Amino acid sequence: GCSAYTTKNVYVDICNSIEEYFSQGAISLFPNPVDNELTINFYLKYENNLSIDLYNCLGQLIYSDYLNKFSGQLSYKINTTTFSEGFYIIKFNFKNRTFTNKIIIQH
Repeated sequence: GCSAYTTKNVYVDICNSIEEYFSQGAISLFPNPVDNELTINFYLKYENNLSIDLYNCLGQLIYSDYLNKFSGQLSYKINTTTFSEGFYIIKFNFKNRTFTNKIIIQH
């Protein structure tokens, strides 16, 4: 008889959570509610591209930034004085993963 087979190498990324990339407890957003400026402090353990996106309550992207091949400690600030008061979603995207948090802007 005949037989055929295919061999494929499968590589598994064993990251189970965001803590694999952000050191545990090393991401913070403050103040919340935000008045004039949102501060984001985090430590990215491994070098990755990182995008920071802010969406209003209608799901419209109102702010976006991209950090190319970033790793290490960062204190990042977003000026919110021109944003309307209300509920927002901030998303951090890196290595096909997303971390999401809710913030409120209140002037």
